[in-house]
Amino acid sequence: MKSTDGGQTWTQLTLPMGEWWTLSLAIDPWNPNIVYTGDIGHIARSVDAGASWQLLSSVTDRRWIINQLALDPQHSHRLYVGTEGHGVKEISVQPDLRIAADVSDIPVAYGTASSYSYRITNAGPFDATNVRARIELPAGVTNVQAAG
Repeated sequence: MKSTDGGQTWTQLTLPMGEWWTLSLAIDPWNPNIVYTGDIGHIARSVDAGASWQLLSSVTDRRWIINQLALDPQHSHRLYVGTEGHGVKEISVQPDLRIAADVSDIPVAYGTASSYSYRITNAGPFDATNVRARIELPAGVTNVQAAG
């Protein structure tokens, strides 16, 4: 359940693990829209305050009871999972981001149009949040157009 008005009203959330009970919850201290939940054998993450969820881990060979979740306040990609009878496990929740540039190495004459193309991709396995790219163009560039 989720409330956005201090508990006056509640809405039902749909989790990827189905009808399991949520036994543990953790909120990213740097981004409160990132929420983790755990139950019996499953860990899920939402990057949009519970509107949608991504299953991070599902233990099929054992019935792990995930009763505690904690994020490292200095490295919020590190999730510590406290289990009943199986100790504490660390999960690193980091995407695999890459940037590729399509840039000509041929000199361009003054006043001649030129184009640069950059593509950022996430090879996974997790969704990426708060991604920003900073591209520095050559000095003196004018009439820049960009599309995202």
